[in-house]
Amino acid sequence: VEACELLLEELEHGDNLPGADDGHARTGTREAPRADGAGTGGGASEASQQRARYAPRKPTAAEVILMRLDADPAATASVWAELSAHKLAINSAALDQLFRACGCARRDEALAMFEQAAPRLAAGERSSALVSLLSWCHEESATDWTFTVVNLCGPDDLTPEVQATLARTFSYFPSGASF
Repeated sequence: VEACELLLEELEHGDNLPGADDGHARTGTREAPRADGAGTGGGASEASQQRARYAPRKPTAAEVILMRLDADPAATASVWAELSAHKLAINSAALDQLFRACGCARRDEALAMFEQAAPRLAAGERSSALVSLLSWCHEESATDWTFTVVNLCGPDDLTPEVQATLARTFSYFPSGASF
């Protein structure tokens, strides 16, 4: 909790954040050019103009908390508890990061996180999280877990992306196999 508070404080002040002072924006929005031409030239280098056009996006509180997984992948339970306790918005990218940090040894934990997060996810985010879980099961050759994830799929989850992932996953089974 103290580490999270320190990270949030750094976030507020812009100190020591990845990409904060390296001149590269990780993501951002492009500013519209001004009608009076202010800030667009007059000897400024093209690189400085580029930096001025793209303002770096500050990480969300959830992203700051997820940064702990970079240093300690085993901290998934405490990271998930903190995200849930603060009722922070969870998206499919955050879940993917949590799933991968769980690794093969903690598949139950990854499935429990998905089941807890699923009601809070928008339909598109839920489908993306299912694709992430199915891909993870496929990469780890976790056939038994693949079927568990398939059982979590509802009719609204069968987007083209989920169907393509299911087709890719099950194309590796021998033909004529019955389940």
